[in-house]
Amino acid sequence: AVTMSNELVSSYPNNYVFWKTRVRIFYTLSQVDPNMLIQALDAVKRAQALAPNDASINFNLGVIEGQTGNVDGAIQILERTIQLKPEYRDARYALGLFYYQKALDKDGKVIVDKSYLEKAKVQMEYILSHIGSADTQAKQALDTLNKK
Repeated sequence: AVTMSNELVSSYPNNYVFWKTRVRIFYTLSQVDPNMLIQALDAVKRAQALAPNDASINFNLGVIEGQTGNVDGAIQILERTIQLKPEYRDARYALGLFYYQKALDKDGKVIVDKSYLEKAKVQMEYILSHIGSADTQAKQALDTLNKK
C-alpha cells in the first residue's frame, strides 16, 4: 500500500484524493508503529494545502496534530473545521476532548483552566441540541465534564 501510494503521489502530486488515501494508510499503520503518525501528519498537511476547505481533511489534520502532542494546533484547526461545517459531529466531539485536555494540569488530573472545561461542555451540548439528542458518547462525555 505504501509503495503504491508513493507512486501515485509522485505521479499526481496535486491530487488531494491520493493524499487523503495516503493519510488513511499511514494513520492505520501508526496503530502498529507510532512512528508512522508523523508520515500521516505530513500527508494530511499536503492534502490540506491542496484542499483547504475540505472539512474532513481539516478534521483529520486537527486530530493528528493533537495526537502528536500539538493540542493548541489541534484546537485551532478543529475550530476552523466547525466553521467550515458547523454540524460536523466528530469535529465538535474531538474539539471538546481537546478543550478538556487543555483544562487539565500536566498530569491530566486537576482542572487548572475552567474556561476550557466550559468550552468542552459547550461542544457536547451543541452535539446534543443541534446534531443528535440521542448521542450516547456526547451524553457520557457531558456527564463526566459536569462532575468536574
